[in-house]
Amino acid sequence: MLPRKNYDIGAAQQLLDLALTGTVGVADVKYLLPCVSKGVVQARPIGSNGRSTPARFMTFKFDTQNIRTEFGKHSRCQRAITVGEVDNSITIKERNHSLRTVAVGPFTLSFVSADWSAIAKRNSRSVQTIIGWIFWDPGAVERFAALGLPGPIGYIAARCAPLAPAGPDAVIAAFGSISPLAIRATFAMVEASTSFDDVWSSRNDAVLEGLAAHAPDLVPVLARDAETLWAIVDKLPTTGRTFFASHLRMERPSDPTLSGWHAINCIREWRGDTHWALATAQGLTGIEASILHNAWLGYDEGWLPTSRGSSPVEIAEGLVLLEEKGLAIDGRVNDAGLDLRQHLEDATDSQTIQPWQLLGETASARFAEEFEPPCELLLARVDETAGTNYQPASRQRGAGVDEGRPDSRFRD
Repeated sequence: MLPRKNYDIGAAQQLLDLALTGTVGVADVKYLLPCVSKGVVQARPIGSNGRSTPARFMTFKFDTQNIRTEFGKHSRCQRAITVGEVDNSITIKERNHSLRTVAVGPFTLSFVSADWSAIAKRNSRSVQTIIGWIFWDPGAVERFAALGLPGPIGYIAARCAPLAPAGPDAVIAAFGSISPLAIRATFAMVEASTSFDDVWSSRNDAVLEGLAAHAPDLVPVLARDAETLWAIVDKLPTTGRTFFASHLRMERPSDPTLSGWHAINCIREWRGDTHWALATAQGLTGIEASILHNAWLGYDEGWLPTSRGSSPVEIAEGLVLLEEKGLAIDGRVNDAGLDLRQHLEDATDSQTIQPWQLLGETASARFAEEFEPPCELLLARVDETAGTNYQPASRQRGAGVDEGRPDSRFRD
């Protein structure tokens, strides 16, 4: 057991102030002092050998109800703290921009260095799968067809319904790599035979039916976590994330399972908007991004953009644009293009950690453990109803699969 030492609140606050201002160097901070509102504080050495480590924690409050108040006293930390919704873990951004998590229990503090990018990467696959399977599910396809929306038109209509009042141009901008022609056709067909609200409602019915039939273990988990997930959604920034923000206007379902599903859909679209912002910052158009993604996955030439409605002419034009950027040669994506696509994937993971920090490290691990097994069943459902190339965000790239094909196995 690590040795412990007691300090009164005044001494703890003084040392905290010195650490925050940089007056005390890391080598001088032998103990990490939790700051409490009254009584004594209990401190534990940062390192088991009694020496401080290069990664210094700033401070943590035992009384989680007042932690934001305490941190508000320190301008350096005002925007550097996130409290987990479920486990009351506290994530603090240090002066060197590294992140550390502290899991707060009733009697002890345990210190963990969390790899939030890895957590975001892992859980994004469950988030993508729990939403994406419905777009090829026969129950949903049949409902869309009954509304006059055949094949992929129903998928487009159901997904874009929150932003549909803004018109097809806004949806084209938000969707990125989906064919503009297909989106315009979707608007025309919806106008001719149904409404976006009816499509949204039909998909809701298909979701509940499909989850009960193909992933019944998710039903109680979604119902249990719905309120917590919505609390996270409500704290996510909307700036630059128009498609995500459009979902916030939709009525939240009274059914708790469906409510949890829609909260996860919001998290999914928040990540998607972030990814497209990163792709746009690299100067990529939708077709260019789709071609790079296709090559990065190891799919047959042109498969992914074709599946999203792009024509051979549009794909050829996209390759020309990539060649001009040095990302393709002789009609094929080169190593520079693959490196850029990997960079985009890594950047997306690192820039979408906020939902998981808000959930908390322990609860994020539980999310992975509880959602992955039933999501594996849903991914197998996609394999059956659409094909093993579909739902690419749920596939693992080159994880031991012959010929560079994506892996359908869900776990790392």
